[in-house]
Amino acid sequence: MIIIDPTIIEGCIRGERRAQHTLYQACYVPLMKVCRQYTTDDQEAAAYLNEGF
Repeated sequence: MIIIDPTIIEGCIRGERRAQHTLYQACYVPLMKVCRQYTTDDQEAAAYLNEGF
């Protein structure tokens, strides 16, 4: 389970780049695991993840 501080979400809503980067870093590993279930190619999995963001 990913737990995100509500201030990070609020910052993302306001368009703050630092908050967006923090959210991306917090979600990267768990979401890459999900993406890797659909492809064995790491670059393709990363592309899926980035498209989702």
